[in-house]
Amino acid sequence: TNDKLIPYKTSVKLSKVNPKFTKIHTVIGGGHKNLNNFESYHEMIQDILNSKPLDIDLSTTSIHVIHTSKPNKTKA
Repeated sequence: TNDKLIPYKTSVKLSKVNPKFTKIHTVIGGGHKNLNNFESYHEMIQDILNSKPLDIDLSTTSIHVIHTSKPNKTKA
């Protein structure tokens, strides 16, 4: 909730895109680089690691999208 790089409200907005498959994990007072200093963060990580995976229909995801990269422009 104290991230100066990515505001918390952005996370809340993103979590509403597909709320059925989204759970927001809030670390009160946590910033962009200090989450490991909060006990609530470690508890959330344990919950995530110990949770049962959901069945996901991969045909509705971008997992098989082939991404192309732009060629690097070199300076002469």
